[in-house]
Amino acid sequence: MCNYPPLFQLLSSSTLQHFNCFSPPTFQLSNFIKHMCGLFRINHFRIPLLDQIEGAPLCHSFRRVHVRCRCGKGGNMRKSILVLVAATAILIGGCGSGQEDMKVGDMIHGFKLVKQQFVKELDADCYLFQHEKSGAELLKVAAKDDNKTFSIAFKTPPPDDTGLPHIMEHSVLNGSENFPVKSPFDVLMQGSLQTFLNAMTSSDFTVYPVSSRNMKDYFNLMHVYLDATLKPLLHKDERILKQEGWHFELENPDAPLVYKGVVYNEMKGAFSSPTRQLGFLLYRQLFPDNNYGKSSGGWPAAIPELTYEQFKNFHKRYYHPANSYILVYGDADMEKELEFIDANYLSGFDAIEVDSDIPVQATFKAPRTVRGEYGVPEGTSTKGQTYLGWATMYGRNTDQETTIALDILSDALVNNESAPLRRALREAGIGKEVNAYVDNIQQNVFQLTVQNAEVGDLEKFHQVVKATLEKVIADGFDRDVLEGLINRMEFQLREGRGSWTGIMAAMGSLPGWMFADDPFISLEYEKPLESIKAKVENNYFEDLAKKSLLDNPHAATVVLEPVPGLERKRAEAVQRELAERKAKMSEEEIANLVKETKELVAYQQREDSPEALATIPLLEIGDIEKKEEEYVLKKQQVEGVDLLAYNEFSKGIVYLDFYFDASAVPVDHIPYLQLYNELLGMLDTKELAYSDLENEINRHTGGINTRVQTYLVERDDNRMQPYFMLSGKVMPGKLDKLLHLADQQLNHTLWETDPERLESLVRRMKARAEMMLSRNGMGTAAFRLFSYFTNSGSWQDRTNGLEYYRFLAELTKNYDARSEELVTRLKEIHDHVVRRNGMFVSVVCHEDDMTGVSKTLPPFIKGFSQRDVESVALEFPKQALNEGFKDASKVQYVLKGYDYKQLGAEYSGAMEVLQQVLSRVYLQNRIRVIGGAYGGFARIEPSGALAFFSYRDPNLRKTVENYKQAGEFLRKFEPTEPELRRLIIGTIAGRDRPLTPQQKGRVAVERYITQIPHATLQQERDEILTATAEQIRGYADLIDKVMEQEYLCVVGNEKKIEEQKDLFKTVTKLRD
Repeated sequence: MCNYPPLFQLLSSSTLQHFNCFSPPTFQLSNFIKHMCGLFRINHFRIPLLDQIEGAPLCHSFRRVHVRCRCGKGGNMRKSILVLVAATAILIGGCGSGQEDMKVGDMIHGFKLVKQQFVKELDADCYLFQHEKSGAELLKVAAKDDNKTFSIAFKTPPPDDTGLPHIMEHSVLNGSENFPVKSPFDVLMQGSLQTFLNAMTSSDFTVYPVSSRNMKDYFNLMHVYLDATLKPLLHKDERILKQEGWHFELENPDAPLVYKGVVYNEMKGAFSSPTRQLGFLLYRQLFPDNNYGKSSGGWPAAIPELTYEQFKNFHKRYYHPANSYILVYGDADMEKELEFIDANYLSGFDAIEVDSDIPVQATFKAPRTVRGEYGVPEGTSTKGQTYLGWATMYGRNTDQETTIALDILSDALVNNESAPLRRALREAGIGKEVNAYVDNIQQNVFQLTVQNAEVGDLEKFHQVVKATLEKVIADGFDRDVLEGLINRMEFQLREGRGSWTGIMAAMGSLPGWMFADDPFISLEYEKPLESIKAKVENNYFEDLAKKSLLDNPHAATVVLEPVPGLERKRAEAVQRELAERKAKMSEEEIANLVKETKELVAYQQREDSPEALATIPLLEIGDIEKKEEEYVLKKQQVEGVDLLAYNEFSKGIVYLDFYFDASAVPVDHIPYLQLYNELLGMLDTKELAYSDLENEINRHTGGINTRVQTYLVERDDNRMQPYFMLSGKVMPGKLDKLLHLADQQLNHTLWETDPERLESLVRRMKARAEMMLSRNGMGTAAFRLFSYFTNSGSWQDRTNGLEYYRFLAELTKNYDARSEELVTRLKEIHDHVVRRNGMFVSVVCHEDDMTGVSKTLPPFIKGFSQRDVESVALEFPKQALNEGFKDASKVQYVLKGYDYKQLGAEYSGAMEVLQQVLSRVYLQNRIRVIGGAYGGFARIEPSGALAFFSYRDPNLRKTVENYKQAGEFLRKFEPTEPELRRLIIGTIAGRDRPLTPQQKGRVAVERYITQIPHATLQQERDEILTATAEQIRGYADLIDKVMEQEYLCVVGNEKKIEEQKDLFKTVTKLRD
């Protein structure tokens, strides 16, 4: 699950948010889903460490999803191997299955065809089956896609706040009857050609999806996941619950008694976020009578209430084929898929009645309001730190039209820059940031969140919301706005997300499938969208706003107030409770607990036997593509500007990226460049008010966005090349529209005409940056650590990290005195960056569309001034600041590293295998399994950056000590041939992700900028495929030297950092 994109590219986006393992405002896989495919939403998503979701936005959207970061058991061995051999043999043969001749009612390998339908949105024939013996349901999406997907989901309503569904999701992947190793999941992550491997826990279901382009690998993954979910070892081994859920830990009789457990610590980290706490309180109010009022992820204080019997019974009750929803997607032979699933699993089960229905919440007679508290560090000002949440319950998620319409309503009313409720709250001085999202659980939830409000704003907030709704309903929404929002959604849905289509189909099918026995109704969007478009002029959205919001009595409001030192007090209360428990224990009980603790650690430290590992399917090196894929650009000139074209069928969409050289920006003005980037498109232009600009972009394009990006020429940190980029996507017939709108932003933004809006936006940026400091503790610490010893890290810290936040905090604190300077600096940034003789253009489209691109670009390019500017030396001070940043967090993010090139080492492809060994074998076990953190991993960059990371870690000093022992681990690294082969295969899988045409084009441009020839990439691939254990052991001294440099940065719990402040040169609060 952990395929790491380039570190700085990854950390500079909001991808680190993937680590939030679930729930509304914190991570929300729903946001990811909305980004990835526009409509398919889920809830708690178990994403790997920094994996697979590059560029996912932080907009608020639909369902809470527990993202599991398995950075997370294990019969007759001979029988297991024979079963696998037989299963693999099934795969040999042609792909024809005769499915085109099937009729409803036909039987095939125990499956009865219930419904057959062509789903236009997936461009595939779909077949819905029921397995008569077991009661399982299966949907085959016969898409012409080699990135095959298997998914099995179960309806898993949480009975309480112990996080039972979430802990179960972790635990089934800890060994099964046919695969009795500690963690089949981790073994697969070490050595599978998977393109997606994960598990997610929602507020009402748990799903286990896998994808692979390799046929043998696809069936292997299916085999392991079916065995894990239907035949796990957790019924025979309580240690699995202790490791993944919670347990008492007592290292010796004199040590303090503590709680440990992966999910326990994960949720401590998750609930360090005030938005997570806000969502928890809101849903508790909205759904007092059913399961949605419970935390499926787990409220930390409640998790230790979970017993082993409850744990086992939950699996027996819900993890039965009769309660399952199986999807197979792609070009695999359907008959072989059904034969495999029936013969190996479903034929061994008899259908039973599973009561997994969630009661419908009765509608309130009147709205409810509740107050809550969240912690901020001691000494922190509480001014402007209150959160307001308001939510209503309306309609069912099986009504696709209403669900889509509510999503559009959330943007029209709140999320658009010119949305009436956003504007009204700003004018009323309530909060600095506001957003809305729709959670399509069984009964839809519309949620509004206001950040940086005051405790006394509640009454005024209600008044503003009511008055704004009344006005909008009376006057009507701007029809151009609605048209634009509908067009944007339609564009995104039609565009799809390439390699994610199978995963999206698995997620998108579940609402209709689980709650209306019909997966098709939530996969189809064209008919609901057409219906909505036909009703817009008949006050459709005004009526919806009235019924779902204004006149809806089923509403709840939460006021979440900051309390300095609250987390310290809560932690001390837990410590007292545990101390009192220990004081009541007899000497024998204490001795037994010490013994159990040592036994659990020994269990976690033990290595799987070769016989157990042999049960896990393993490909041969011969199954791997030996050649590195090459993406060829065609270069031409347009008006003296380079145009780089990557031509491939792209569903009729033209993707344009405009790169502007930013190397003339002075070092002390770098934060202004990032602010310029964030502000562009949010202010009036010469021809368009900002609201009209937004509408026009929505109406005519698939979106226009900007970003700041750095590249390392020849991977040399001293040759860093920064760019400001504007990107857009559009249908060929509207290229001129996109270019006109881009020109308005780039050349005609009015920086001085609306000073009040400019100030409001800057303050919002500061609020957003402050929220991200604590929400994204990993990213904050990573940028800071790498700023100690790399130029690229210093740049990222100044544009996305702590230095950027400090810049915004100082700017807003003295805004009146600095407002004129700000405008001057923004104009200077424009003059330094946006110019013809410092730009080039890249395009991704079909060759047939290049003629239109070549015709429309020249007048656009001519609109840019020619200005000569002088590049500045982008060099930053290098020093081991070794900072400990205190925050109101229950966990730590511990990072340690250095530039190995400064120690005389050079990059080799074998280092990618080394990274896999350190991440998947050593740190996974030491930091996560034994240490109880949510994840531990290594990152080794070709540029020289090498670092170890821990995520949502209960430890600090112990983690640093484990980092320092990594070299010794490598010296003793003696893998068998299959073990090393597994690690090599897993490394290659990280390089061979399926890419969309747009992604391929950007990879090609990156290689062009960085001047990395294809021969170098091929050499590194060869070095991976031929890596030896001796080479890996040979890196032990280098790892020791890196750790000896003592470059350390930690973001975490204020008490923990104070207690261990000797580790740092400086200890300070993360934010003021």
